[in-house]
Amino acid sequence: MLLIEPRVFEDSRGTFFESFSGRKLADAGIQRAFVQERTILWNDRDLAIDWPLRGKPILSEKDSKGLNFKDAPIY
Repeated sequence: MLLIEPRVFEDSRGTFFESFSGRKLADAGIQRAFVQERTILWNDRDLAIDWPLRGKPILSEKDSKGLNFKDAPIY
């Protein structure tokens, strides 16, 4: 068993931890590519979130290309 302890960061938004470190995994002999971020469509019909919008939202390119929740990969 190999325990890789994550680094913890803190700022005005709260506390965050490093959930992935390619360098640490490679140093431990784990050769695998991980994708760390996934984007779900903000207006996914299945999630049916009632956003309190006033007009059309301004989305980044990444957010406009998000996946439906049901199509998102599960790890």
